Amino acid sequence: MSMPEYAPRSKEDLKEVFAQVAEYAATYISEHYKDDTKVVQFVPPQQLRQLIDLSLPEEGVRLTADLSSVKGVIEQVLKYSIRTGSPRYFNQLWSGTDLAVVIAEMISAFTNSSTYTYEVAPVYSLMEIELLDALARKIGYTEFDGILTPGGAIANLQGMLCARHHAVPDARLNGYGGRKLVCFTSRHSHYTIKRGANIMGLGMNAARYIAVDAQGKMKPLALEAAIVAAKEAGEQPFFVNATCGTTVLGMCEDLNAIADVCQKHGVWLHVDAAWGGSALFSSKHRHYCSGIERADSVAWALSKMLGMSQQCAAFFSKWPLILKQTNASNADYLFHDDDTKPFDLGDKTLNCGRRQDSFKAWLSWRVHGEKGFEERIDRNFENAARFAQEARARSASFEVLFQPECPQVCFFCIPPSMHGMEKSEHRDLLLGEVVRIVRRRIQLDGLMLVNYNPLHASPPDFPFIPNHFRIVFANPEQGEKEILFVLDHIESLMADISLEEVEAELAKVQAKENK
Repeated sequence: MSMPEYAPRSKEDLKEVFAQVAEYAATYISEHYKDDTKVVQFVPPQQLRQLIDLSLPEEGVRLTADLSSVKGVIEQVLKYSIRTGSPRYFNQLWSGTDLAVVIAEMISAFTNSSTYTYEVAPVYSLMEIELLDALARKIGYTEFDGILTPGGAIANLQGMLCARHHAVPDARLNGYGGRKLVCFTSRHSHYTIKRGANIMGLGMNAARYIAVDAQGKMKPLALEAAIVAAKEAGEQPFFVNATCGTTVLGMCEDLNAIADVCQKHGVWLHVDAAWGGSALFSSKHRHYCSGIERADSVAWALSKMLGMSQQCAAFFSKWPLILKQTNASNADYLFHDDDTKPFDLGDKTLNCGRRQDSFKAWLSWRVHGEKGFEERIDRNFENAARFAQEARARSASFEVLFQPECPQVCFFCIPPSMHGMEKSEHRDLLLGEVVRIVRRRIQLDGLMLVNYNPLHASPPDFPFIPNHFRIVFANPEQGEKEILFVLDHIESLMADISLEEVEAELAKVQAKENK
């Protein structure tokens, strides 16, 4: 009994199917650049559930060449998805539409391979090896081990696992044997370090926060004191995470000073360069990564500043054999002992099935070249500096909180009702509520999207900072027009916010916190 066809299979029908898909893609992407196109069509979750039929039927609707059975849902997905490719999308540490990447993703989807073995992914495996080699040279490694990962979080976890193997080689087979392993990361680092400690069975409290200075960067002297204290308490420090491009402020920590501490105490140094690592392509800005070549391992998310689509990241270590030593399970049903085995990448990884992320990164590099990547990075940095300059010029309405290092700017917006109010802890709490009010108006208006966040205190040098906007420039198609639009639009949206309204919102928040 043969399976009934659920979709067209002839070349002519398939051409019609993909012509429909191409029309959707061309329309959707070209509309990013129209001034009246909304970045967000915000609908609350319960209402969206009612608008879109999300039920899964017993009998399938099948596909026809004209896609008539699924057109409705395709159009709803496009309508209500956030336009992350729009030049007015500033919400995360990634944005934009690289057509080379889109093309590679489409081809990857219909070739549908898995880069765990050369035999099922010969081209993609060689592309990954070539890509990793080129990126490792940017870091400054002459010898290395590396692998592409689904994202920066997995790359950071991989660094922790390699550090554990380096410190306690028998842990992968026999566990910790009563050892109390601890690791260290700055107060403003990414949450994945704490989560990694949890995944590894150490407990989240085994990941110790190190105080930051007034600029939000880890204090090397505080790190050394914490390592010494841990050793005196009978604990075993095994891993330090330094950050090149912190998530909120975009600060790049003093990697050389931190490396000195790690080298002195024999502790593995990992650099989370998921965001800032792409500065290595820029002769103007690579100094922010100074000392990265001294790290034992590095995480680098190509899906952020370099513009690859989600997800695409890489992990590197200066120890050439560390990944298989840490991860290999030697599954002989998958990894065969033949002449292609040296090109099998799967035994280095935490997962089994692997997407062909190498293709989109490789094709983007082939299309743009190193020069194109450098121009992209420089443009993003220039946009952030220009935004900070323009915001400072409107000092009655905006307060830039830090001089940016990576391409993001943290700032308060100040409504006319609060112009002239002296800076104080209470004023900043009020401005935190202004940010929340304006952000919801931005969502409902839909013409752009900018994120916001608070920053935790890190005594004695870094105070708590209430909610503030963080605008990110990760799309080289952004420029002066978009910078001025954001500032003008926020001024417009906050023009009618009264001090009484803000005081009332703050009172609600404080009452909730005191319950």
